[in-house]
Amino acid sequence: MSRKAATPARGKERPAPPPKAEPDRITAALAGLGLLLTAYLGLLALSGSSPAFCASDGGCGLIQSSAWSKFLGVPLAWWGFGLYLLLLLVSVQPVRRPLQRWRRQWRLALLGVAVSLYLTAVGWLALDAFCALCLLSLALLLLVFVLLNLRRPEGAPGGAWSGW
Repeated sequence: MSRKAATPARGKERPAPPPKAEPDRITAALAGLGLLLTAYLGLLALSGSSPAFCASDGGCGLIQSSAWSKFLGVPLAWWGFGLYLLLLLVSVQPVRRPLQRWRRQWRLALLGVAVSLYLTAVGWLALDAFCALCLLSLALLLLVFVLLNLRRPEGAPGGAWSGW
């Protein structure tokens, strides 16, 4: 008995896989800025210090020392760091299907915006305080979310927000 090699029939070659898409440098750069910001806030949370450019008795200190500043015992800044890190990793990974990467980026950005808006509302309504650096993180996430929607790849669902 002879074994035939698993080769395609003559004249029927497999199509070449699509080339890998380049990393999303814009989203990666914004995620990198978010990483720096949340690392700084996370280190401040561990040391108990006040952020630069914020009064010690101002909104940043009040928010950092509140019961709302931790989730499962971990400072919220480190959760934000994890989100920005995931966004950065997804953005720099070369992929064959840009739509799949876009969906992951979009979902991460949406999660970040939703959580940041919620925490900003809590700071405002429950603590009557705002943290400028937390608002900067919200602005970064909003910018990422808007840019992702403006650069929606072909075939992405939700054109004009339909189908979501």
